[in-house]
Amino acid sequence: MASQEDRTSELLELELLERVFLRLGVAETDDQLEKTVGRFLGPVLLKCASPHQAVQEKVFDLLTHVNKRLRNRPSVQVPVESLLVLFSDPQAPPQVVNFTPVYLRLGYPRLPPSEQARLLPQLMATLHGRSSQQQDSLLQLLPAALVHLSLPREIQERRDLLRPLWNTPATKSALLDFLLNFLLLPYGPVDLKSTAQAPPSGLSYTLVSRVTGGNFLEPDLMEKVRLSVLKLLSSEIFTAEEVFCHFIVAAGDSRSSVCDQGDHHLRQFGSDVDWEHPQLINKLFLLYQGTVATPGKRTRPQSAPPSTPNPKDHLAPVSLRVRLRLMPYLLKSTYAANSFPACVQVVFDSLFGAITNAKLRTLTLEFINHICSRATDQKLVVMAPVLLTGLTKITNQPSEDSKLQVQAYSGIGSIAKKVPSVFRKDTKYLRKLFEELNKNLEPDIGLAIQECLSFIAGAYRGVGPGQSALIVEALLLENIYSQSSRARLSAAHFATAVFSFNHVPSRFVCMIACGDSKEEVREEGKKGLKVPTEGESPQGAVPPEFTNMVQYFHKRASLSLQSGGGHTTAAGTLPFPPPVLAEGLRFMRACLSHSAEVTEEQKLTNRTLGPITTYLAQLSGSAEGEDAKVLPNYLELLKNALTPAGSAELHSAAMGCLLEAVAGSPLEVALTLSRDVHWIRGFTRSSRPETREPAGRLLGLVSRLLPEEEFLSLAEQMLRDTWSESYHTQHGAIVSLGYVVSNCLRQPVGHCHDDNAMDTDSSGRADLVRRALKRLVVLLSLPLTSQLVSSACAAIGEIARSGPLPIPSADG
Repeated sequence: MASQEDRTSELLELELLERVFLRLGVAETDDQLEKTVGRFLGPVLLKCASPHQAVQEKVFDLLTHVNKRLRNRPSVQVPVESLLVLFSDPQAPPQVVNFTPVYLRLGYPRLPPSEQARLLPQLMATLHGRSSQQQDSLLQLLPAALVHLSLPREIQERRDLLRPLWNTPATKSALLDFLLNFLLLPYGPVDLKSTAQAPPSGLSYTLVSRVTGGNFLEPDLMEKVRLSVLKLLSSEIFTAEEVFCHFIVAAGDSRSSVCDQGDHHLRQFGSDVDWEHPQLINKLFLLYQGTVATPGKRTRPQSAPPSTPNPKDHLAPVSLRVRLRLMPYLLKSTYAANSFPACVQVVFDSLFGAITNAKLRTLTLEFINHICSRATDQKLVVMAPVLLTGLTKITNQPSEDSKLQVQAYSGIGSIAKKVPSVFRKDTKYLRKLFEELNKNLEPDIGLAIQECLSFIAGAYRGVGPGQSALIVEALLLENIYSQSSRARLSAAHFATAVFSFNHVPSRFVCMIACGDSKEEVREEGKKGLKVPTEGESPQGAVPPEFTNMVQYFHKRASLSLQSGGGHTTAAGTLPFPPPVLAEGLRFMRACLSHSAEVTEEQKLTNRTLGPITTYLAQLSGSAEGEDAKVLPNYLELLKNALTPAGSAELHSAAMGCLLEAVAGSPLEVALTLSRDVHWIRGFTRSSRPETREPAGRLLGLVSRLLPEEEFLSLAEQMLRDTWSESYHTQHGAIVSLGYVVSNCLRQPVGHCHDDNAMDTDSSGRADLVRRALKRLVVLLSLPLTSQLVSSACAAIGEIARSGPLPIPSADG
C-alpha cells in the first residue's frame, strides 16, 4: 500500500515538473520567462528534497534549463526575496540550502539598486549558521549593493536595520573579516592560477578567491564601493576596536579619496579605542606580518589559526603604506609590547626586511624603546638579547642614516636600564661603544653614544671583583688617555658611576680626568674625587685606604716616567700634568685622614695632627713588605711635585701634604728634610699664599733640628727678607719668621742627636727673639696691606705661644 502511494506521489511530482518544463519552453519573451521563473523557481527548488530519484533527476534537468535561459537573458529577474525567505528557513532541507545560493548570486545583482539596498539586511541575516563556502558566495554580493545602501540618521535606527548582526556575533565577525579583506584587494585583477608571485599585500590567494570569486571590479567602481564600506563601518554600528583595522588599511589606500576617509575615521575613533584589547592588537600583528615562517617551524602571530603548507594560504604582509599607518598605534599599546614573539618579529622585519623605508625604521626604533618601557620584566629578559642584536647591527652599518643610529643607541641605553644583566654577562658591547667613541663621528651620534654609556654605567654599578671588573678597569684606563674628548668624558663618568668610592683604579681615572683640556671632563673627574661629608655620604662611600692609593698612584707614576709618557716642560719632567698631580695629592691627603680615622669635629677644630701622627707611626713601625714603602713613596711623590716643573697650584697642594706628612711622621723624616732647608725656603717666596704659609710652617718645623750656626744664619736671612721689596718674599719671610722663632723657644728635638744642635739658652737665641719681635712690631706700625699685618700679628702670637715675650715690665 505504501509503495503504491509513493509511486503515485512520484508520478504526480513528475507531472508537475513536466508542466513547469512546458511553461518554460513556451515562454518566448523575457516577461513570460520572468513570470514563470518567479512563480515556479521556489517550488522547484523544494522538489530537490524529494525522496524519489527520478524526481530529483527531473529537477536537475529543469534547473539546468533555467540556468541556460537565465544566463542568456540578463534582464530577466529572479525571485530573490522569496529565495531569501526559503534560504533563511531553519526547516529547509539541505538540498534546498545548497542550491538556493546559486540563484541568489544570479538574481541579486539583477535587482534594481533600491531593491538591492532594501534586501541587504535580509541577505546579511541569512549568513548565520552557513558554511564558509555559502557565506563567501553571499558576501560577494555585498560590495556592489553597499553603494546603494542609505543608512538612517538615528543611531538606533541604523542598529535596528542591521540587528541580525548583533544577535549573531559570528556572523558579524565574518562580515567584518570580509570587508577588511575587500579593503585590502588591489585595484586590478589577480591571477589566481599562478603562485609564482607573492599574493597581494595583506592577503593570500585563497582569501582573494573567497572575496572576489574570481570576479574583479573595475578600479573606479572599487573605489566607490570602498567609500561605501567605510561609510557603513563608521556609522557607529560597530565598536571602535572592531573597525579600527579597517580604517588603518583604508588610510594606506592608493586612492586619495579612500585614504582621506580612512585618516578622518582614524582621528574620529582613535580616542575611543582600547589599546589593550587582545583581539585588536593580535589582528594588527597579523596584518603587519602575514604568515611568519621560521627555520624548521611554521608559525603565525598569536591570533592566527594554524598555518598550512599550501602556498595559496600564505598570507602576505601589508604594504609599506599600511605599515606606516599601523606602527604608530602599536606604540600606544602595552599589550603589544608584551606580545612575544610577535613584537620582536615586527622589529626585525621592519628593520631588515624588504617592506620598509627610513621612516618605518625610525618608528620601529621608537617601538623598541616602547617595548623596553612597557614590557614586563619576565618578557623583557627574554627579548632583550634579541633586540640588542638588531640594534647593534644598525650601529655597525656606517651607511645608515645618522638619525637611525642615534635612535639605535638610545634603544641600547633603554635595554641597559631595564635589563642590565645582558651587559654584565658580556662586555663586548661596552668595548664596542668605546671603540665607536674614538672614531670621527657626527656630533649627534657621539652624544647618543655618550648617553647610551651613561645608561650602561648603571648596568655595571656595583660590579664585584672578577673578570668583568678587570675588563672595565682596563677600558677606562685606556680611554681616559683617548684623543676623543667624548671617550675621556665617558670614561670619567663610568669611573664615577660604576665603582664604589673606595675603588682605587677608578679614582685614578678621575685624577687623570682632572688634567683634561676639556672643562666638562675636568668637572667629571673632580666629581669623582669629591669626598662626601658624613651627612651626605651614603653607606660605603668612603675613600680608599691610604696605603692602597699611594702604592697604586706611585706605580702608575713610575710607569709613566719609564714609558716616556710624562709631562715634559723646559723646567723638567713630571709623571702627570700638574693638575692631575695636584688633585691626586689632595685625594691622597683625604685618604690619609680617613685611614687615620680623623673625625669631622677634629677637622673643624684643626686637631687632625694627633690621629695622623698615630697612624703614620703605626705605619712606619709595623709595616712589612710593600707597606714599608708607602711613606717613602708618598714623600717621593711630594718631592717630585715640588720640582720647578710643577705649577703654583701643584706646589701649593704638595706643600700642604708635605707639611702634614712631616709633622706626623717619625723624626727621621724631618731630619732628612733639614738638609733641604734652602729648598724649602724657596717656597716661602711662592706667588701663592697657599704655598708660602705651609712652607713657612715646615721651615719652622725642620729648622729647630739645625745646628745653632746654621739656624741663626737662616734667621738672619729671614729678618732681612722682611724688608724685601718683593711682596711675596716679604710675606713669606714674616710668616716663616714667626714659626722659626717659635720653634727655637722649644726644646730642640735634634739636641739629643747632634752635639752641634742649637742651644735654646744661648745668648744668640735671646737676641734673635728680641730682634724678631722688634721687627714685627715695627712692621705693624707701617702702612702695610691687611695680609702682611695679619701675618705679622699671627707671627707674634705664634712666638708668644711657645714662650714669654721679652717685653719690659710696667715699672720700666
